[in-house]
Amino acid sequence: MGQLTAEPTVIVVDDESDVPSTLVSLGVFPVVSADPPSATLYSVVREVDDTDSKTAYFFLFNYGDSAINFTLTLNPGFIGSPFVWQPWSGEVTPVVLYSNPSEGIISIPDLSLKSN
Repeated sequence: MGQLTAEPTVIVVDDESDVPSTLVSLGVFPVVSADPPSATLYSVVREVDDTDSKTAYFFLFNYGDSAINFTLTLNPGFIGSPFVWQPWSGEVTPVVLYSNPSEGIISIPDLSLKSN
């Protein structure tokens, strides 16, 4: 273990709760994050690579007992525009209010997700 931790590319954290902030300090960002964080928000990401384009599908699920309100940050790793897919009706609509704080990052403010 001593040999491994002596490597310049290895970082040891004191506690498991330090892992997310340590990864961010190294430039490794989560694909989906919420501000404020929510323990009831789950996400699944599916990526589709076509010859002409790349698409990332972000599925969000709130398993809590009440709605959660947050700013959603997506990190698909490429520049794109977000859309909302309503699975019940099949309707797809563009997200009007979002920003790109940096290349490949999409931030959607004031999002509310009802509980299941």
